[in-house]
Amino acid sequence: METNDTLTITTNDSCDNLYHCRSLSQLVWSCVSVLIACTWVSVHPNVPAADSGSLKNLGEKIGLMIVTLIAPEVVVLWAARQWFAARNLATSKHWI
Repeated sequence: METNDTLTITTNDSCDNLYHCRSLSQLVWSCVSVLIACTWVSVHPNVPAADSGSLKNLGEKIGLMIVTLIAPEVVVLWAARQWFAARNLATSKHWI
Protein backbone atom coordinates (compact mmCIF):
# COMPACT_ATOMS: atom_id res chain seq x y z
CA MET A 1 0.00 0.00 0.00
CA GLU A 2 1.28 3.43 -1.00
CA THR A 3 0.34 6.41 1.16
CA ASN A 4 0.87 10.13 0.84
CA ASP A 5 -0.87 13.14 2.40
CA THR A 6 -3.64 13.55 -0.18
CA LEU A 7 -4.34 10.13 -1.62
CA THR A 8 -4.32 6.55 -0.45
CA ILE A 9 -4.01 3.88 -3.10
CA THR A 10 -4.49 0.25 -2.25
CA THR A 11 -3.33 -2.26 -4.81
CA ASN A 12 -3.90 -5.97 -4.85
CA ASP A 13 -1.98 -7.97 -7.43
CA SER A 14 -4.07 -11.11 -7.12
CA CYS A 15 -7.74 -11.72 -7.62
CA ASP A 16 -8.98 -13.82 -4.73
CA ASN A 17 -12.51 -14.25 -6.00
CA LEU A 18 -12.79 -15.02 -9.72
CA TYR A 19 -16.38 -13.78 -9.86
CA HIS A 20 -15.30 -10.26 -8.91
CA CYS A 21 -12.51 -9.98 -11.49
CA ARG A 22 -12.75 -8.91 -15.10
CA SER A 23 -12.44 -11.73 -17.59
CA LEU A 24 -10.38 -11.63 -20.77
CA SER A 25 -13.51 -11.30 -22.89
CA GLN A 26 -14.64 -8.29 -20.85
CA LEU A 27 -11.25 -6.62 -21.25
CA VAL A 28 -11.17 -7.27 -24.99
CA TRP A 29 -14.77 -6.09 -25.44
CA SER A 30 -14.12 -2.84 -23.56
CA CYS A 31 -11.01 -2.13 -25.69
CA VAL A 32 -12.77 -2.94 -28.96
CA SER A 33 -15.86 -0.91 -28.08
CA VAL A 34 -13.74 2.14 -27.21
CA LEU A 35 -11.80 1.82 -30.48
CA ILE A 36 -15.01 1.56 -32.50
CA ALA A 37 -16.68 4.48 -30.72
CA CYS A 38 -13.64 6.76 -31.07
CA THR A 39 -13.17 5.87 -34.72
CA TRP A 40 -16.86 6.38 -35.50
CA VAL A 41 -16.80 9.86 -33.96
CA SER A 42 -13.47 10.92 -35.48
CA VAL A 43 -14.14 9.89 -39.10
CA HIS A 44 -15.70 12.69 -41.15
CA PRO A 45 -16.27 11.58 -44.75
CA ASN A 46 -16.90 13.97 -47.60
CA VAL A 47 -20.27 15.66 -48.00
CA PRO A 48 -22.48 13.09 -49.75
CA ALA A 49 -23.95 13.69 -53.18
CA ALA A 50 -27.53 14.91 -53.35
CA ASP A 51 -28.73 11.73 -55.06
CA SER A 52 -27.03 9.23 -52.72
CA GLY A 53 -29.22 7.46 -50.19
CA SER A 54 -28.71 7.25 -46.47
CA LEU A 55 -27.90 3.52 -46.66
CA LYS A 56 -25.11 4.22 -49.15
CA ASN A 57 -23.76 7.01 -46.94
CA LEU A 58 -23.81 4.69 -43.93
CA GLY A 59 -21.97 2.01 -45.92
CA GLU A 60 -19.30 4.47 -46.99
CA LYS A 61 -18.80 5.68 -43.42
CA ILE A 62 -18.53 2.11 -42.13
CA GLY A 63 -16.01 1.30 -44.88
CA LEU A 64 -13.96 4.36 -44.05
CA MET A 65 -14.12 3.46 -40.36
CA ILE A 66 -12.78 -0.04 -41.10
CA VAL A 67 -9.93 1.42 -43.14
CA THR A 68 -9.18 3.81 -40.28
CA LEU A 69 -9.04 0.94 -37.79
CA ILE A 70 -6.74 -1.15 -40.00
CA ALA A 71 -4.48 1.53 -41.50
CA PRO A 72 -4.95 5.03 -40.02
CA GLU A 73 -2.07 6.44 -42.06
CA VAL A 74 -4.17 5.97 -45.21
CA VAL A 75 -6.75 8.41 -43.84
CA VAL A 76 -4.02 10.91 -42.97
CA LEU A 77 -2.67 10.70 -46.54
CA TRP A 78 -6.19 11.05 -47.93
CA ALA A 79 -6.74 14.21 -45.84
CA ALA A 80 -3.36 15.63 -46.94
CA ARG A 81 -4.21 14.97 -50.60
CA GLN A 82 -7.53 16.80 -50.19
CA TRP A 83 -5.81 19.71 -48.46
CA PHE A 84 -3.27 20.07 -51.28
CA ALA A 85 -6.04 19.89 -53.90
CA ALA A 86 -8.04 22.58 -52.06
CA ARG A 87 -4.95 24.78 -51.78
CA ASN A 88 -4.20 24.41 -55.51
CA LEU A 89 -7.81 25.26 -56.37
CA ALA A 90 -7.78 28.31 -54.11
CA THR A 91 -4.49 29.48 -55.61
CA SER A 92 -5.65 29.01 -59.20
CA LYS A 93 -8.88 30.93 -58.52
CA HIS A 94 -6.93 33.68 -56.67
CA TRP A 95 -9.02 33.18 -53.53
CA ILE A 96 -5.90 33.38 -51.38
